[in-house]
Amino acid sequence: MAWRSNPERWALARFLATALALCVASLMCVPGAALAATPGVNYQERLDSTVRYLQSVQNSDGGFGSEAGGGSTPSFSAWAALALAAAGINPQDQAREGGTSVYTYLSDHANELKSSLELARELLVVDASGTQPHDYGGVDLVSELLGRRLTGAGREGAFAELAGGSTPSVNDTIFAILALSSIQEATVQHAVRQAAEWVIEVHNAEAGWPSTTVCPSHAVPASGCESDVDMTGAAIEALNAAGLHKTPAQEGAFEYLHRVQDNNGGFPQYAGESEPNVASTAWVVQGMWSADEKPETWVKDPSEPTDEPLGYLASMQQPDGHIRYKASEEFNGVWMTAQVAPAFAGRYYPLPEVPRRVVSTPPPTGPGGGVIAGGGGDGAPLFSRPLPQSTGHTPGGARLLHSRKRTPKKTVRHPREPDLRSRAPALAIATPSAGRRAASARAGHRRGTGSGSGPPLVTGLLLDAHRSPEQASSESGAPGLRSASTGGNQTSWLAIAIGGLIVLLILAGSLLELRRPQVVL
Repeated sequence: MAWRSNPERWALARFLATALALCVASLMCVPGAALAATPGVNYQERLDSTVRYLQSVQNSDGGFGSEAGGGSTPSFSAWAALALAAAGINPQDQAREGGTSVYTYLSDHANELKSSLELARELLVVDASGTQPHDYGGVDLVSELLGRRLTGAGREGAFAELAGGSTPSVNDTIFAILALSSIQEATVQHAVRQAAEWVIEVHNAEAGWPSTTVCPSHAVPASGCESDVDMTGAAIEALNAAGLHKTPAQEGAFEYLHRVQDNNGGFPQYAGESEPNVASTAWVVQGMWSADEKPETWVKDPSEPTDEPLGYLASMQQPDGHIRYKASEEFNGVWMTAQVAPAFAGRYYPLPEVPRRVVSTPPPTGPGGGVIAGGGGDGAPLFSRPLPQSTGHTPGGARLLHSRKRTPKKTVRHPREPDLRSRAPALAIATPSAGRRAASARAGHRRGTGSGSGPPLVTGLLLDAHRSPEQASSESGAPGLRSASTGGNQTSWLAIAIGGLIVLLILAGSLLELRRPQVVL
């Protein structure tokens, strides 16, 4: 008995084998494909808890205080708005029942903005909201910021803190880069590039950046010139926002951060401090995300794989969702929670524009008309739809949060201003002891509130219990990670590759059927 040979069939077989190999290879290379990497720990539930907490402590005027029950200020409100935007909630959509949105609160106070930092921080909110940066509550944020640019040797491209100032500020320049980098205007982009080049020039001998002081070129760190971990993380973020990736300055900054990282995965504000804090850690994590670094790999002790930056942040989260400042200290719970949310979300500044998720439906005009559920004005009960692929528990409905009584608390003095905690805020009073702050915070969270009228309604994004489409494309632990090297819909490419593989397997099966052995008599 002999096999009958057919050259055409053998050629087809070779073609299918080659195509099959190429298809498998392409599947292996698809960004975000299941075979590309083993996912790390998923922090989506942590992010959801931070968002629920922030939604629950929003004041009726739309703003936020530093603590639950504290009076609203633009600085804390802007940080909360950015935290919610990092989780996929447009600030225009976030409001309590009968109240205004956080965006409305901020824009109503736009004429109070003074420093470059304040202007830049709210421009970041505008970037995420997709609104007009040249007319924000009557203020042209872009022009106001550009008016603080400095010229001359040693300060070309830097930004002063205040209008008319002549001293360059590291802090204000970094925030100006972050906020302006998404404004696609030639003049603005030129300013961003110059500012980023100035930032590179003023890093110190440790390869980090100080809080505000511009030190002599690469001078040995002295008082006021030592590297600030928060500022260093933000500087990395700013350089990437300006398009200056993988620079020697950035690589040196990461080496510095590796040296100061604590064994539990967290970061202190300054080298040599005995304990890390969540704000410094969160800024470093944002810098990592912006540089395509994966925080889960930053483990100093291989025997403790959970001791990485995100694990440390998770360990500081309390049962009500807020984030504790340090293991030994409770401090400004709303602010700290807002600082950490982008790190859990895998986001970094500037945040991309967040689509509006809450749409008011106009009342019907036909017979039997009336207000449809979800209609109404500013702050009225609105209905939000879950993201595509959402498995939320209340699709098509507004999220109802359980009522919680809150005892108003005193606003403690900040050791640093809410930018990177370097200056005291305008509203501050004497600081109680750390022990009293912690006890007061715990008591405040145990107490309940309420008007007796049932649970307050919070409008905004219906939280996805799992992942949004963008988050699903992440191949790293924190959801929502955006890779600088990838783009488009990764899920669709994966589906195409799998579909092609199935078709080729069917063709190969057909070929085998055709090539059954035939007996030559």
